[in-house]
Amino acid sequence: MSTTLESPVTSTPVEAAGKQSARRGESLTGWAFAAPFAVLFVLFLVVPAGYGLYLSFTGETLTGANSRLIGFANYAEALGDPDMWHSLGNTAWFTLLSTVPLVVLSLAFALLVNLGLPGRWLWRLSFFMPYLLASTVVVLFWTWMYNPKLGLINGILREFGIAPVAWLQDPKVAMFSVVLTTLWWTIGFNFLLYLAALQNIPEQQFEAAAIDGAGKWRQLFSIVIPQLAPTTALILTLQVLASLKVFDQIYMLTNGGPGRLDPVDRGVHLRVRFHRLPVRLLVGDLLPVLRHHRAGVAGAVQTSQPPEWPMSSYTLSRGIKQRHKPGENPWSVSRMVALLVLAVLAVSWLVPFVWAVVTSLKSEADAGASSISLSPPDGFSFEAYRKVLSAGDIPAWAWNSLITSVAITLITVATSALAGYAFSRMNFRGRRWLYAAIIAAIIIPPQLLIVPLFRQMLAFNLVDTYWGIILPQAFAPAMVLILKRFFDQIPVELEDAARVDGANRLRVFWSIVLPLSRPILAAVAIFVFIGAWNNFLWPFIVTTDADLMTLPVGLQTVKSAYGLQYAQNMASAILAALPLVIVFLFFQRQIIKGIATTGFGGQ
Repeated sequence: MSTTLESPVTSTPVEAAGKQSARRGESLTGWAFAAPFAVLFVLFLVVPAGYGLYLSFTGETLTGANSRLIGFANYAEALGDPDMWHSLGNTAWFTLLSTVPLVVLSLAFALLVNLGLPGRWLWRLSFFMPYLLASTVVVLFWTWMYNPKLGLINGILREFGIAPVAWLQDPKVAMFSVVLTTLWWTIGFNFLLYLAALQNIPEQQFEAAAIDGAGKWRQLFSIVIPQLAPTTALILTLQVLASLKVFDQIYMLTNGGPGRLDPVDRGVHLRVRFHRLPVRLLVGDLLPVLRHHRAGVAGAVQTSQPPEWPMSSYTLSRGIKQRHKPGENPWSVSRMVALLVLAVLAVSWLVPFVWAVVTSLKSEADAGASSISLSPPDGFSFEAYRKVLSAGDIPAWAWNSLITSVAITLITVATSALAGYAFSRMNFRGRRWLYAAIIAAIIIPPQLLIVPLFRQMLAFNLVDTYWGIILPQAFAPAMVLILKRFFDQIPVELEDAARVDGANRLRVFWSIVLPLSRPILAAVAIFVFIGAWNNFLWPFIVTTDADLMTLPVGLQTVKSAYGLQYAQNMASAILAALPLVIVFLFFQRQIIKGIATTGFGGQ
């Protein structure tokens, strides 16, 4: 009996060389697609992060003095600084106070809206619209609401014989006031995430539970809550990360007080001179430096969705599925009670916006009256808007915001799409390392990069320029991951057929992939634009020229410019909020679909 041994199949030298050449070509093509994003990513995130780490071991200042290495002296100083530990405690306390109510309220709002009650467009508008507002607009609204003498909240308390509360001045309630403002501002995004997840729970599960005799509460805890666990984990992760990065609302509402409410990321672990100010930036001293930095300026101014994703964009954009059986009375007592509760919540959520509009339509005398009045004695007037617009500041700030936001959006969408496609379809050298760096970059607080980025802008001579505002914001690691996940779902066979016909990677990307990706690209563009339009911190740092201020930065000077002219303050806030409110009204379906599809918003 003989045995025949088959020799292993080996490639000829020509075939091996061809395969190696193909791999090299694919690697070069992959880097060609990823390079635009990678250059911005390395230049404006990796390099500043590394430089900041180096500076933390030196005593260097902006002028270059005392650049010698001092080891862990800065860290030892930080660990021995009571203010740093106090800030850490404030950050932890803020995270706890804001995260738990946000999850509970978001879920409660989504459960109520998911009942299929009438007026769903109003509920979505009421809960989500604050999320679109810039932090400066939110702060102007709520500073007026919290006003000790003229604010709406204290006015209502006086009507019931309750003594007014110093909401932002009393250390015992200031943190609560900041948390309440944050909840009002951010709850809409998480509400829509929950609502999308609820729409994906199969109706058959509720029917089977009802047959087994399970009531509504048992269905809630045995079906709904377990099914929403992934969404809850996502919301908790996003909220904790956002809380650890919090800066804008605390800085603008309280200026770091009372009771030293400064969050921990108000400072960085280095010593530098910020701008040309003769103030040393010690560990944790960023906030007072920023105050001083702006003080001189303020006075001078006046259809395809991935099948496995757990969020349903279709049901949110087309309508809410009814959660009552065909034979069930849609106007039962329980549903009427739910409708009443939902109406009260929705109206309450609109109160700050409505009160700001009413105040902006009053004369300054009526706005400064201590009594609450929705119908002012002198009647409504557009005088405050006329004065604000005639001053010329708001249109100029809006123009600057438009220029920078459009540029940031175009660059970010283009570079993110190219990089996302490279990660989805190509194997190139260094791919895993770059992808891991992108994931890690999502959790880096932008405050940690302020000083090295600012020094970088000084070196590039980009301070007080449009490009200085645009370039550090012109890439978005999260959007690369979102687009990569979307491209993964596009059938590879479509691209293979085109490549057989002679199309190269760029032609395939332009002619096949991009047309199929229009819905997700539109969603990404909308969120990038909203984020760029609303961004406060970086334009606040890199511009001191009043002619280059964006809208959020300019609005921060309104209180200083207009003083006690409350009607003009609110008119400025309304004018600043109006563009994104209009965008939401016209693109409500795309925005909601984008949140349901991506699970990310940009705050």
